[in-house]
Amino acid sequence: MLIARPYQGGSPINSTPVPPSSLSAVQLVQYNVGYSSLSPLGSSSIYTMNNNSLRIIANGSTGQYDVALMASEYRNGTIIAQRNIEASILVLDCPSGFSLDIPYDLKATKFKSFQTELNWRNCENNVSMYEVFRKRDTDSSYSSLGYTDGPIRSYIDSNIQVSGEYYYYVKGIPKDLDSSGVSDTARIDWYKVSVNEHDLKGISMYPNPTTGKLHITTKERLSSIKIVDIQGKQITENRSNSKEVEMDIGNLTSGIYYIILKGKTATYTQKIIKQ
Repeated sequence: MLIARPYQGGSPINSTPVPPSSLSAVQLVQYNVGYSSLSPLGSSSIYTMNNNSLRIIANGSTGQYDVALMASEYRNGTIIAQRNIEASILVLDCPSGFSLDIPYDLKATKFKSFQTELNWRNCENNVSMYEVFRKRDTDSSYSSLGYTDGPIRSYIDSNIQVSGEYYYYVKGIPKDLDSSGVSDTARIDWYKVSVNEHDLKGISMYPNPTTGKLHITTKERLSSIKIVDIQGKQITENRSNSKEVEMDIGNLTSGIYYIILKGKTATYTQKIIKQ
């Protein structure tokens, strides 16, 4: 198998051109300066062929590249068939010195209500599947959520039942079922801001609405106080070890927020209005 020269076809303007009614001479694709059929990803890229497997390490810019390969079939040293294979290759910006098969750059975003979408990168993606792990902030260890369907680098966690902070990481599983390594950790907050999960005893919170100062007293000692917006995005967090706290939210934009009080055994959520 050799690198070949692709044929001119569609373009960003016309991605699916209609073939001409009569055959004409084949038009070869024209390369930009610094690229060629022998170096389709740039002259400084490295191309290695081993057992009909082509490995390319691109040292140029990231993006999508179109390459062509010529596959030849031999019999008794004589070529009996040839086929031009064209493919699109997505070049990623891999960290310097990074092992090519370790998942990294894990991102956790909100997909739907109480559903986390995870996306990550893998420079080579030469794995059979990925195993996804999760823990809540009150958990002592991570639990496995399951596996991706093949080497897909995304996962939807739709099994969140309780409000709190959630942490994730991903492990690559190669064909030998060993581990290619684990990703970095991603964090996301989920809060049922419209209802109270538990009752903290003796809550007093005033004034509400407020223009700045917010006085909070409870009968149970608090561990943390968080403020989130109406989308559930955390705005601020204060650690506490007191039954009486005064918060200054004068720097917040006027609107509706939710304050989440966490004690040792209970959590309380309350809507507040910043004027």
